[in-house]
Amino acid sequence: MKDTTDAAGGFAGCNEGTIRDCYCYISAVSRKYRCVFAQLNKGKISTSFVNRRGRFPQLWDTNRKESSHTIKDEKDANTLGFDTKAIWKKTNDRYVMRFDDDKWYEKISVDPKRKSVRIKNASDLEKFCEKINTGDKEYINAYVTVEADINCGGKKFSPIGITRTNSFCGIFDGKGHIIKNLSIKGRTSGNFGFFGYMRGCVYNLTLDIVVKGEGNVGSVCAVNEGKMVCCGAVADVGGEGDRLMLGGFVGINRGTIEKSYVVARLKAAIVPLIAIALLTSMVFLIGAVGFIAIPKAKLAEQVYAPIQSDSDQVRVIDDDESEYQVTKDHTISFKFNQTVHIDRNTGEIYLNFENPSFSANKLVISLVLDDSKKKEDRTVIAQSGAVDPGYGLPSIKLNDRGYDVVNSGVRKGIVVLTPYDRENYEKASIGVELPVNIEIEDK
Repeated sequence: MKDTTDAAGGFAGCNEGTIRDCYCYISAVSRKYRCVFAQLNKGKISTSFVNRRGRFPQLWDTNRKESSHTIKDEKDANTLGFDTKAIWKKTNDRYVMRFDDDKWYEKISVDPKRKSVRIKNASDLEKFCEKINTGDKEYINAYVTVEADINCGGKKFSPIGITRTNSFCGIFDGKGHIIKNLSIKGRTSGNFGFFGYMRGCVYNLTLDIVVKGEGNVGSVCAVNEGKMVCCGAVADVGGEGDRLMLGGFVGINRGTIEKSYVVARLKAAIVPLIAIALLTSMVFLIGAVGFIAIPKAKLAEQVYAPIQSDSDQVRVIDDDESEYQVTKDHTISFKFNQTVHIDRNTGEIYLNFENPSFSANKLVISLVLDDSKKKEDRTVIAQSGAVDPGYGLPSIKLNDRGYDVVNSGVRKGIVVLTPYDRENYEKASIGVELPVNIEIEDK
């Protein structure tokens, strides 16, 4: 069985076609996401780059095998094929695409006999999506234009073209407009993106979107067998499952993508929760989140010393609350990676932990090596400050002992969660322990 993060890339999970003059900026949850433009590349990628947050952009050209460190000036960029006159420009030591209409906007011509569909609002978009997914041949082959910026108000949509049989095969022109505040989510394996399966042509489209699902997942398109030019997305993309193909822009590309970009936060599969005997506690397995009832001491009125919140915690956006079990008092919820990645060079441990806002407890995270049958002899290699409800920690730091004992390779570990009451800081009488795989990189 594959690890769920084995087919995930900043721009594409898998490329079997052609990608050129594209880029991605990634804020990701594991080191595996942070290094690559496309995780699996069986096609051609040229004059494109990936930038992981806080790092110098890595130019990507599979033919030349050149890195960004060789790009010192415009002459070097042009020698590698990066067109700095029409497409790329250097800003603050980074080459970014120009967004001038005459250089980035794609002008197209269309057969006047083709059915014309105009999308002016969210209702029009929803109707168009329904027509495609029910197999309406006129709509599948139509010329579609977006006539205005569209705010979908956070509404949940279905992908346009959920299977290859009912995939969009026409021409879709966004005309430079943005479609924003929409989400596409699913809990069964499929094709999840603004376009699910796409065999037509898409131009001049910009999205602000949240996409989560199993199978093939990408913000703009799950599976592309057509052509996409001058498209962009600001996206939150998450996936899980045994055969995940996840990309910030596209899950699987078998067609052509040109002059396009994505700025994305990528999220790995969460740890699968199993039934855990916790004395009088109970475990609820609802969807993707575990809820664990925490026994409390009787002296609930007592106030304890405050627990220091972790200085690196960041705000997180909860999934729809309807997707979770309704929590009761003294209940915690959480998400984190099934596989934890450690970079010994930086000391970062990427686990993408989240404590949703409706959790009743602050949580302190400890990462322990599963290297002894006796709990008291296990090695604690990292510990966080308190993660408040509504916050998350993309990573925590190795402690001194951790640097001494971890080497490159794969180890078994345990994530230990210690809950504290969010109001009076009382420590729960028991904690939560869950097994994880630890992958250690030292390069």
